[in-house]
Amino acid sequence: MNKEQLKALFAHNAANAKNAQNIKDAIASLPPGGAEQIVDFIIEFCHVKGIDPQSEEIQEYYKQATEYREALELKEKRADFNCIFSNIEIITKEFRDNEINGAIPTQEQINTITESINKFSTRLGTIQAKKHIYTMADYIQECLNYDPTKDFCPALFNGIAFADGTVSYIGARTSRGKTTAMVNLAREAITNKSPRKTIFITLEMSGKQIINKLILSTAFSMGIAADEENDPRNRRDFLSINANREIYSVWKNKGIIGNGANTFRRYVQYAHDKINEAQSDGMFIFLDGRKMNEPEIINFIISRADKGTIILLDYIQKMPSKPNTDTDSFRKVQAISYDVVNAAAKTNAVIIAGAQFNRAGGTDGLGDLFDDQSFREAGDIEQDAYNTIGIGWTIDKQSRFYEFLKTREDNKQGTVYAIDYCGEYSYMNCSTQIFRPTNNSRPTTKKGKSKPTPETALDENEYKKGFKKCQ
Repeated sequence: MNKEQLKALFAHNAANAKNAQNIKDAIASLPPGGAEQIVDFIIEFCHVKGIDPQSEEIQEYYKQATEYREALELKEKRADFNCIFSNIEIITKEFRDNEINGAIPTQEQINTITESINKFSTRLGTIQAKKHIYTMADYIQECLNYDPTKDFCPALFNGIAFADGTVSYIGARTSRGKTTAMVNLAREAITNKSPRKTIFITLEMSGKQIINKLILSTAFSMGIAADEENDPRNRRDFLSINANREIYSVWKNKGIIGNGANTFRRYVQYAHDKINEAQSDGMFIFLDGRKMNEPEIINFIISRADKGTIILLDYIQKMPSKPNTDTDSFRKVQAISYDVVNAAAKTNAVIIAGAQFNRAGGTDGLGDLFDDQSFREAGDIEQDAYNTIGIGWTIDKQSRFYEFLKTREDNKQGTVYAIDYCGEYSYMNCSTQIFRPTNNSRPTTKKGKSKPTPETALDENEYKKGFKKCQ
């Protein structure tokens, strides 16, 4: 649900509320996390109803409201002003009393008085900035309000957390799957049991290209989820179709070539309806940023994102230069990265951006080698990032894997996973954990067994244990 729908649902359920317990019951009827999105509306609703929002039953929500924070901030400012002016009044009174008694201050005393007045004057100028000071009380309140189960933990990246208010980067060299990864993150965010508001910003591909990818990935995901483990019927049906061509036959109501025509048509329509519903509800926004300038894109993020919104930016080096900044590519990305980080902090959204790796790079017995320094214009990207993840080809360029290069809180650096990848459907998911080979040995799974390759896989069930690809 979007904010307007949440407000309407709450207002309907609280229409006859007469006390704080009734308000609490109406809050409980909202979807998980819904109350936090409309807490200011709830408090205003209480005022209109004549119900004290500071009542014990709903006090925890009142403390999250803008009204409470502003009242607390105003109270602290008044206390600071009173303290400063009281000290200045003491200095002034002491000076006047001495003057009446004929006591002439020495130069040293004058210097001391001047220094004290300057200090208090300076403190007057810093009161406004005091709201940026993070206190232990802020820390405790934030910990009490934090629910790790509400972090965005996509299955694609084995459940690693992308915390609200952070920026993460997915890096790869050309054709490894940056955009496909972003599409699959959008799919997860939209179709999860507790969907997330999602904003996809494209700076390279057209709307048709991205939406095609999103529909096909969603259709494939829905279809194989319904498969039986020992009978992947839907997967076989999908693979008999030229998906990138036949998707247009679905909309034109034409015949589809392939044994799985009915399966393909049914799940593509399901996927379209799911995405269309999310867009109609305000839970999915697609922005074509190719003709926008940098401030327009940043302002769009700030104006449209809420706490927990997933913002997918494809990709950072394609962002237009910030006006009046250095044209050097490193300085350009530095300025953009600064604005993106601030946008995440202001909105408390989750920003995940694609990023181009340098073309130069080595390989080993697994395939592509990379690290934080692989990012083109590396510097601010890896420094600002909450998580950085690299996507690479295996040595035969037939399969893909990803490696956690940096995880600020999950302690997953250096961990590598094979990707269940189906390029025809722009589908990605996490497969088996693997380990980089030593002494030119073959990649191994978590159990230490050699991973089957497309050439050596004995059957489909065995093949599922290792790298997966469409054939």
